[in-house]
Amino acid sequence: MENIEMIIPTIEQINNSEIFSAYGKKATVTDFAALQGSFVSYRNGVAKGEDLKSRPGNYWIRNNQNNKNMIYIVDTMGYDQWHYGYNREIGCRPVLSYSSIKDFTFNEKKGKNGIIESEFSLFPKYVPEKGLQEEVLGRIKHNELEKADLFVPVDSRKWNDIHGAFEPKYLKSYLFNGKIYTYFKAKPFKGEYLASNGVTYHENDKAIAEMCPIRLFSSEKENLTFFRDILIANQFDRINTFIRDGHKIVMSNYPNDFQDTDIYNYLNYYLGPYLLFASKYLKQNNKKLVLK
Repeated sequence: MENIEMIIPTIEQINNSEIFSAYGKKATVTDFAALQGSFVSYRNGVAKGEDLKSRPGNYWIRNNQNNKNMIYIVDTMGYDQWHYGYNREIGCRPVLSYSSIKDFTFNEKKGKNGIIESEFSLFPKYVPEKGLQEEVLGRIKHNELEKADLFVPVDSRKWNDIHGAFEPKYLKSYLFNGKIYTYFKAKPFKGEYLASNGVTYHENDKAIAEMCPIRLFSSEKENLTFFRDILIANQFDRINTFIRDGHKIVMSNYPNDFQDTDIYNYLNYYLGPYLLFASKYLKQNNKKLVLK
């Protein structure tokens, strides 16, 4: 199956890329990512409305200094640090080469800063308002909706399951009024999440999220493409920790071999092939779909 290689970015890429010089390093968390276990910051104290779509989260990066391949994060304030990298609620914001993705993107435009903004594929993002949510869930329950040929791969484990191996699960998607919605059961960080529609979701609540194009930032000069938002969490495993100067430090099991980690396998053997398939699906059906 066709694929594109996605990896966790290095600290050097994050700190030296013209992309982050232009836009900063903070990244927002979508409802879907949060309901799959991503940590979401309530630091700004937002309570309702559109502001709920701008809440930042933490995402993984790597520090290759001294050939240690240590796991770092970019935190909710946009600083890179080694704290919390061992937690599975850290989000994923992959990087890939621009040359490998440019043939699959659309709505591409280059800003005055030289950064290319584009869209790619289809992935669940935000939950719709409460009335529409209830209507779609009711129609799914009574088998009244047509299924879309899109099955989103996720990890079936919860955010606090640190012992089990990666277990893939494929979420079903449904067509309704020209849009696609992915159906799933919530497993939010610490069992509760206030979504962008103002509804608080708890463990095992039934939910849907609208499928939307993924937004990308690209530098043609650096041959780098970053996902604009945090896509998902709950995937990092097979990592060792050790104590240095009283602090917990995290490394992959095999230094310099990121390809052994569960997150690499998820990105490249599950998510990547899905995204390319969904990109082709979108191009074939874009006249029938209502996209934001």
